[in-house]
Amino acid sequence: MKKFGMIVIAVLTIFAFSLSASAGVVDDKCAKCHKGDKAVDKIAAKNGIKDGDALLKAVRGGSKAGLHKNLSDEDIKASGAELFKAGKTKKKAAEGC
Repeated sequence: MKKFGMIVIAVLTIFAFSLSASAGVVDDKCAKCHKGDKAVDKIAAKNGIKDGDALLKAVRGGSKAGLHKNLSDEDIKASGAELFKAGKTKKKAAEGC
């Protein structure tokens, strides 16, 4: 019984790690190249990008569109949604202080 319990715990641990690893896949694709001054949030703020659709339009029509051709539209929109959701959360937190 003790061996069975250890196996169950090991399987659940592996499952938990796999879920957490897949949670930031979109960010990992961007963060691989976009670091420091070239971070996506800084570029979006500089260019006045406010939502995922505007981010998609900027990426597909920008001067670096060729570098982003391996990203799907869904990945870009999801990244934008995640980025701007985080921005709203930070803004609300700052207003609450």
